[in-house]
Parts: sequence; C-alpha cells; structure tokens
Amino acid sequence: MTTPPPRDDASVDPQLLADALRRVSAADPAADAVLDTDALHATLATTTGVDVRGDELAARRARRTRGRWLQAAAAVAAFAVVGAGGYAAGLNGDDKGTAPAISLGSAASSGTTPERDAASAEAWSQTTALGGRVSSDSAVMWPGHGYGGNLVFHAQGLSQDGGTQAAWAFDAASVYSRQTAEKVADAFGVTGTPKEDYGWTVGPVDGSGASVSLSPDGQASVSYYDPTRDPWSCEETRSAPDEPTEDQKAEIADGEAGAGQGDGVSKDDWGTDEPAAEPGVILPATADCDGEAPSTKEAKAEATQTLSTLGLDAAGFELEAARDGGAGTSVSAYQVVDGQRTGVVWSFLVLEDGVQSASGPLAPLVALGDYDVVSPTEAVDRLNDPRFGEAVTAYPLMAAARETTQLSAGVPESSDDAVSPQPTVPPTITPGSDLSWPVSDVMVTDSRLGVALRTFADGSTALVPAYELRDDQGGVWSVVAVVEAQLDFSS
Repeated sequence: MTTPPPRDDASVDPQLLADALRRVSAADPAADAVLDTDALHATLATTTGVDVRGDELAARRARRTRGRWLQAAAAVAAFAVVGAGGYAAGLNGDDKGTAPAISLGSAASSGTTPERDAASAEAWSQTTALGGRVSSDSAVMWPGHGYGGNLVFHAQGLSQDGGTQAAWAFDAASVYSRQTAEKVADAFGVTGTPKEDYGWTVGPVDGSGASVSLSPDGQASVSYYDPTRDPWSCEETRSAPDEPTEDQKAEIADGEAGAGQGDGVSKDDWGTDEPAAEPGVILPATADCDGEAPSTKEAKAEATQTLSTLGLDAAGFELEAARDGGAGTSVSAYQVVDGQRTGVVWSFLVLEDGVQSASGPLAPLVALGDYDVVSPTEAVDRLNDPRFGEAVTAYPLMAAARETTQLSAGVPESSDDAVSPQPTVPPTITPGSDLSWPVSDVMVTDSRLGVALRTFADGSTALVPAYELRDDQGGVWSVVAVVEAQLDFSS
C-alpha cells in the first residue's frame, strides 16, 4: 500500500513520549527484549502522520525480522566466545526474584554486541528518531551516553572482606557423539543417518525438510529447524493474480500474433511463473498457514516437555513466552543456577502442532568446587586495572527512569530556512593549550557476587565467579571475582 509522506506539522504529545520512554526503561531486555510495538506505532503515527499499523503485511514482516534476530541473538548470547574484557553493562533482573545473568565481556573486546545492549540501542535510536531528548538531570543511561572519556571507578560503602564462590564447567565431551545426535533427532521426529561434518547433522541440509545439528563447542550446542512448518513462509508466498494485467494481455496478444517466432507469450505460459522442479529435487511441503498460535501456557508446556525429552532438567530453567501475532509462540528457557540466570538460553518456536525450531546447549554442568574471591571493594579496583577491563569499552545502559525524566515537548517546528550544505570545521587547537583528556568518575555503591558465563581460548566453557557492581547512577558493571592466585595470566 502507499503511505502518505511524513508531515512536518504533526503535533506531539509529550506525555505519550514520556510514557513510552518509561515503558522501555522499565522493561528488561535481558529477559525477552520485547518492545511495546503498539505504543511505538501509536507514537510514530502521532509524530510522523504515518499509520504504521495500516500496512499489516509490512508490520508482520518486520515482526518476523525482529523475532528471527532476537532468536539468533539469544543463541549467540548463549554460545558465543566472550573476550577478555573485565566488565560490561547490565540491566535489572526479572520480577521473580531470580538475579539476572552477569556478563564478562564487552562489545569492543569480544567483537560482539551483548544481547542487552542491542535492545537498549534500538530503544535509543527510536527515541531520538521521535525527536525526543533525555534531560541532563535524568538517571536514564544509554549506551555511549551518561559517561564519557576515560573512566575511574571508586568504591563507596562496600565490604572489604573476600570470600568463596562455587564454579561450574560445561561437560560437552560427555554428550557430543553420534548417539546424542540420534537421540536429539528422535526427540524432534527427524529421520536420517547422522553425518559428521563440522559437527553431527541429521536430516537434509538443503532446506527440503527438518534437520538437527550437534556442534562440537564447549556447550554441545543443538539446533533444530523444520522449514516445511515455518509459519513465516506463508507471508513470503507470492502467487499470480487471478487475471492477467493489461500489459500481460497485450503480451499474450502479441504472442498469439507472432506464434512460432519464439519471442511471444502464449496463454498457456501465463500463470506458470514458478519453474518446474529439477529431476530428483524434493520441494518442501507448504506450511499450515491457517494454524492458531498456541497460548503461552501451552507453548511453555511444550518447551518443558522437549527439555525433559532431551534429558535436561526442566526445573533448572525459567520459561518466558510471547505470542507475536502469527501462527507461532516464542519461548525462552533461561538456565538458573544458585538463584541466578547464567546467560545460557534455550529458544523455541512452538506451533499448534508442536515445536518448529529450537536451539540451546546440551552439555551438563559439573561442579568445580569453591574459588576464593576478592572483596567487593577490590573488585571495583579491578575495573581500573587493564588486566581485567578497558575503561572505555562499556557504558551503563538504561537505569530506572526518574520521575524527572523529560523528553522534548515535540519535534522541532518546520522551518523554511535551508540547512547549510557546508560542514562545520572544528576549531584549531591553540599552541600551548591543554589537550583534552576527559575523565569521568564512577561511584560504585552496591555489589552482588555470582557467576558469569565464560568461554576460554581452548573452547571450554564454565560459569566463573564474578561480581555485578552497580554505580550511583544505576549503571551496572561486572568483573571476574577470582583471586589472582587462582587465575592463569599466561597468554
């Protein structure tokens, strides 16, 4: 459909924008990273004059892209090799009393963007796109905003006593085998002979049918996908119109007039826009496009049963589900150890007839015993130590928004004044002047000892003792907690 161009004179409801920001700030992207699309659509309609919801097909395709990206992001967060960075930004936990995962590794040092950063960055871009701004007295922190330059961390009111913390390792070697691949395939109803090629695979790899894979990584990662039941394929289906267009009718007429010349289009050719299958090629079956998405309760039950069938203890996971308006319901199963999420996630897409796709680790946890840990005060000092982190590679994300958080009263009014095409040249530094080297002081006032997911250089993966440190502006940082005597600094 054709949408009208954005209006320059659209009125803006400041309260609507403020409420939208508070909803984003109060959300926990680490849990599901689900944006309130209804509120966003309404705000976009108010500020731009474009009713996004009017194009339902475009909206559903956008949801598809978001859902696939989030599922992939969850898998990356669960399996990725994290870098050597000592601290990273964090967010609040869920509302069930379970502490959130602690992340050891920053975007700059690991080469990947943390799952939480992605959601907050998206929210930031949406807010600025709406013409909003955050007031200088706001406690809201965005990636790259709130702290600038080099950071110096200080501890205030924290304990100076060390202690101990249990650690665990993922035993991938105990489950990575042909037999495990067969077991996983049987659990998902996939038939075929296991083949070893960069891991074990059962089922076709050409997209013609369901398949499972078992990867030789530190967590024995499993992936299952059935393209023949992908509900999003319904939205990509294109069919010829019931009647030819006027241009097609003209081409048909020309084809009949020039029959035998080899350059015309005949009636029999119209409507056959899909090429015939190659001999021996199996085309995937068409997904059920009329299926009803299961309820979140039903989807959770299906995911729980699948975890148990795979030999995992479903009681060791917290499940959250969300319906996305299509034929499927997404379920995320977060691993919990000692009352804290570990950062390991199983992701499912559940349809009316069962699980259509799933991914997650199979490796069981083995206890490594207790490690000595530094005090919270010393943990803060580690944030200033380059061996444990680089002070300019991570920033606090959104903290809980204060009531004083303000957005601009509206989009700047339209003006007839042309924007100057000439770029602004930065000022020349005056000889003998001091060189800019900004330093921000970060006051850490709270700490939490737990574990963080860590993949080492050899690919082995463990849950290592780590501190979550919170500053007085609501920013959250993390650093390894193990004493130096039990750390191997050799490269």
